[in-house]
Amino acid sequence: MIDRATGRILLEGETPLTVDPGLTRTDFLKATSGRQVKLLVENGPWETYSISCCILNQDWVSGFCFKGETLHMVDMALATGAKNWSDWSEEKERRKLAEHDELLKAMLGSPPYSFAWGRVESSFDRKSGGSCVSMRYRY
Repeated sequence: MIDRATGRILLEGETPLTVDPGLTRTDFLKATSGRQVKLLVENGPWETYSISCCILNQDWVSGFCFKGETLHMVDMALATGAKNWSDWSEEKERRKLAEHDELLKAMLGSPPYSFAWGRVESSFDRKSGGSCVSMRYRY
């Protein structure tokens, strides 16, 4: 899923996409033109896009945050657990967090995950009710 040396992620599917710190917003939009891409945030030079994708044969929801053409952050969450708020529970979300943690430990070893290209964190945010893996690239 995450290459320790480069920070690359491979999004699988009919049109695979390699995500790394050099991916520009323009290249991301071209490469994802056949997928359902949602613009979540548009605030000056900052834009965040969401797509559903497959990583390691598992379904994920991923967010890509760009400042201008530069990719700053990727958030990823397994597409498991609650499908709506009526089905949500902190227990389910913490199980997802544990799955994220297990995957990261298998790929990257024990945290903290800090590399020359950036850092990776797995967290549960009680305020938003979500768990995710966040990759922040260094520039």
